[in-house]
Amino acid sequence: MEEPPASPGSTIADDDMTADTVLYHGGDVIIVSEEQPKIRFIVSSILLAHVSPVFQAMLCGNFIEGRSRSASEPRTLPLDDPVDSLEFLLRLVHHRMVIERGNIRPRHMVRLAIISDKYQCSDIITWHVREWFRTCSRTWNFHETCCMVVTAAISNVPDEFRRLTSSLIMDFPTELSEISEDEGLSPWIKTGAVNQMAKQRLAVKAELMQALRDHEATLLACGCGIQLDSALLSTAIKSILERCLSNTIESFKALGRQIPTCPQHGRQPRPECPGLDFDEVPTVRTGLCLSCYKSNSSKMWTCKGHEYPLIQQE
Repeated sequence: MEEPPASPGSTIADDDMTADTVLYHGGDVIIVSEEQPKIRFIVSSILLAHVSPVFQAMLCGNFIEGRSRSASEPRTLPLDDPVDSLEFLLRLVHHRMVIERGNIRPRHMVRLAIISDKYQCSDIITWHVREWFRTCSRTWNFHETCCMVVTAAISNVPDEFRRLTSSLIMDFPTELSEISEDEGLSPWIKTGAVNQMAKQRLAVKAELMQALRDHEATLLACGCGIQLDSALLSTAIKSILERCLSNTIESFKALGRQIPTCPQHGRQPRPECPGLDFDEVPTVRTGLCLSCYKSNSSKMWTCKGHEYPLIQQE
């Protein structure tokens, strides 16, 4: 008969001062972080393979770690992840979370989100992230808010993603301006649309719209040394700017114009744009289109917008 899981926080120290955290009695895999190899986690390969296709490939495929495993002779699996993030994820997988939510900060959550995305098991953290959002104090600074933008995006919490991007715009306009004031960055949106946005008197500086890289953002998303995926950051920041443009987009529609969005929202072909009220053909590059941004789809950040001109409605 299979032994029951270990009690939370079970730790055994051997003669070499190695700390073993038993997350599953009878576990057939020992996971260690390369940054702290003396800290080991005894886990179940079955549970890991069930929640993560990455672990499934490593533990059930042709890798050496996937062969000849047993509780009496467990395989050691070294990983290059930070030990605190690794422990956080493994405890969630084995239902051994003992940390009080009040002690978890945004830097912890974004680390959990990043490592869950790496092992393709972000779905298992969605409920925990939602519950944490529900109970947290939300007294966050700029960097912590950025951490939570990325956390909400990875863990499929679109309502919090929209709320947080709005918070960045309304509560931290100076900080957002500073990260986009770089002459070396490519323009994200043409001057005409920026001017139109300014005329709408949005509570954001027009400089926000003048510079973002096409494929990476320079925002330091948190102050704890975590290197975030540039594509993810780019999507998050572009969505912030897309939110800034919502009033402008509505004004375009009121004038009988529309902005093409991504394919799933019926993007229109690329016709000529005569008779528009700008010095140059107005162009919007939709890193995240407005339709996707406003939707409740948990995959709204997979939107693949491109640069298209505004078109005249017939």
